[in-house]
Amino acid sequence: MTEAAGNIKLRVEGGATSPKRRDLGSVSSTLSEWLNDHHIFDAPVTVEACTLPVGTGVANETLFARLGWEDGRSPSSFEVVVRIETGDALFPVATVDRSARIISALDGIAGVPVPKILAHEQSAEVFGAPFFIMSRIAGRVPTDNPPFHAEGWVAELDEGQRRRMWEDAVDVMARIHAIGLDRVAFLDDPVLGRSGLEQDLHYWLAYHATTAVPSSPVIKAAEAWLRENFPERPPTELAWGDCRVANMIFDDRGNVTAVLDWDMVSLAGGESDLAWWAVMDITNTISAGIERLPGFGTPHETIARWEQSRGRPAHAMEYQLVFAAYRMAVIMVRLSKLLRQGGTLPDANAQHMATANPGIQYLATMLHLSDEFEVATPWPGLDA
Repeated sequence: MTEAAGNIKLRVEGGATSPKRRDLGSVSSTLSEWLNDHHIFDAPVTVEACTLPVGTGVANETLFARLGWEDGRSPSSFEVVVRIETGDALFPVATVDRSARIISALDGIAGVPVPKILAHEQSAEVFGAPFFIMSRIAGRVPTDNPPFHAEGWVAELDEGQRRRMWEDAVDVMARIHAIGLDRVAFLDDPVLGRSGLEQDLHYWLAYHATTAVPSSPVIKAAEAWLRENFPERPPTELAWGDCRVANMIFDDRGNVTAVLDWDMVSLAGGESDLAWWAVMDITNTISAGIERLPGFGTPHETIARWEQSRGRPAHAMEYQLVFAAYRMAVIMVRLSKLLRQGGTLPDANAQHMATANPGIQYLATMLHLSDEFEVATPWPGLDA
């Protein structure tokens, strides 16, 4: 493995993660004017309403807009999603340009449903930042807050319906990992390393370094372990990144109708996604004191389903699980800093998030550091 991380400088912008306070009426009129001036559609439109999504996401500014045709055609209106680049920089390189490029690259691939990019504005003249517009896909999204395992529409389904959701979600994930590298060549960054996994590791090491906060001894130990135990045959394969059920849209039959949120996309390989799925699943169930809903498989069952769908075994999962827990840990460290700066999280809560978040506690368990670090929510293993 090369030693690129120390020389990488990530784009970190000012600002803090905090609720956006745009005047939605003003957004509607501005967006109407822009759409028509740029002839985005084959007839003039009016933005009839703008609303904010609820229940998911902290990293991006997202708006829903209902557009009406001015020529009286039927149906008279349709909905789109507006994604505006944030200066809060939870994910410093996750620009809207990069997100629009990956979604466009995947458009039309059978079995990997994504929204269609309708427009992309790279200047900051309209909303103070670049943005893109994509189709809004019909269906329902499992919520993060509260976790869908605790309450909401998913909990109201029967076990068979939930099983269908889980199976299709895992199968779609496996199909993402089978996509040829020629479609996503722009993700390759040889400066960061020879393989996709090495590039992603160096990105996350630099990500934490640029957060500029005192590092937990557990995080430091994890960084050393990840360098020393790097796999001999690292993958270079498309990885979704923020891979979980709550970043998918489902129809009433439990089929995935769209895969969302590509802010963490990389070439780190399918096992990277499997490990992230596992740590997110455990965080929102076992570690939260919430029983996993019947119908959803354990992380071990998810890996087995993926192996069957992908047609090959998962490799180096111990390494990938440590790497996933590390990513979770450093994301929450950075998020705690941004929320504290934005005045949306009290100092005591931010301190706990930065020093004892689930990712750090999982790392302490995985790396056998429990004697040096008090663990309240240990990593329970893939069968939990």
